Amino acid sequence: MKFMTFHTIPYKAKWQLILLIGLFLLFQSATQSQTISTNFKNSIQEILQKRTKDQSELEDAIKPALQDTVLLRYFLNNAKKSDYNFGEAYALIQLGSIYFERSMFEKAIFLYNEALEVAELIEDTTLKVHCLNKLGAAYQKTEAIQSAIDHIQQALEIAGAIENPSEAMQKEINLSLNNMGAVYNTLGQWDFAISKYDEAIKNEMAINNYLGLAKNHQDKGESLEAQGKLEEAIKSYNTALAYNAEIQSPEIHVKSNLGIAHIYVHQNNFEEGLALFKKILDPALKLGNMELLSELYINMGWNYIELGQYDNANKYLNQGAEIAKSYNLPIELEEAYIFISDLNEAEGDFKNALENYKEATTIEKRSLNDKNRRYMADLISRAETENKNRQIAELAKENEMVKSRLRKNQTTI
Repeated sequence: MKFMTFHTIPYKAKWQLILLIGLFLLFQSATQSQTISTNFKNSIQEILQKRTKDQSELEDAIKPALQDTVLLRYFLNNAKKSDYNFGEAYALIQLGSIYFERSMFEKAIFLYNEALEVAELIEDTTLKVHCLNKLGAAYQKTEAIQSAIDHIQQALEIAGAIENPSEAMQKEINLSLNNMGAVYNTLGQWDFAISKYDEAIKNEMAINNYLGLAKNHQDKGESLEAQGKLEEAIKSYNTALAYNAEIQSPEIHVKSNLGIAHIYVHQNNFEEGLALFKKILDPALKLGNMELLSELYINMGWNYIELGQYDNANKYLNQGAEIAKSYNLPIELEEAYIFISDLNEAEGDFKNALENYKEATTIEKRSLNDKNRRYMADLISRAETENKNRQIAELAKENEMVKSRLRKNQTTI
């Protein structure tokens, strides 16, 4: 008997299944607080008593909770009650990372900012730099470029002032370099992006950090591909996969193979591209990264257009477009409409081809306007912050002058 895999389920049934899974997970989240295991509760009590400030040790201790918002919030609430600030900040960061991976960037930013406040309260430099890096990455995803740059540069300035940085801090420096590369990627400055990735790769090799090496080679591959250097890009993606063979990161596995498959389509190797897209579809679904899943569906749709399989092309392009709409992903949505327009044209439906091309153009203009608004908001926010800091400095100076006069008066008396 042949069992159905997810991508062999009919289109309508598949989306009904996704809805049912979503409702089940929602119900599970609502009721899970009543079913938190005694073992987990005991583990949390041990952590609260020990109050470790070692991130790796804490991560090992609460490993079952790392991808579970209910368990993380249970730990977060108990850390707050116990004034375990390091644990509170760590839980906030992990919660933010879950929302980040689900393409819910505004929620991630809110949680990262809360974690940053706690890190500043307890004066933990490594934790503060980590929060700044997380915020830089999240702002880059929302294309709030100036905010992204500000947070990344602040992280680099703090870390760079440390004479002999620990390995954990060196990883944060490398993460800042990678984040800056991502900003340059967003701006279309591919050479600058590659230079940042290369700098990070050199540093990661010095500390033998396979995860950082895989991540930077993968991102470098994207920049090389954008420049049309396809063979170099494939080499970079394969290097990322070679490092990933040791660490088994599902995200790097999916993203690097997606990049290679995308290049295959550019090279007219349509069957190879499709086989690779299909290979990473189930892992991508398990990841739950909506931005990545939307991109994968859209690329599969494009591949099917090139193969002349228009029904499949329509199915996957519309799936990618729906996700992009639901999660406010303008780049993916614009790309989906461009390919839908290409599909209409291939089918001889020139009226809809023009309409969908116009829709893609409208999305591009709207996205550009949003970028401009975010840029202006960033400038206003920065000006207000600088003005506030200047006022504080002036008040401090005035206060010092008053104290000085009082000291002189007391001396005279």
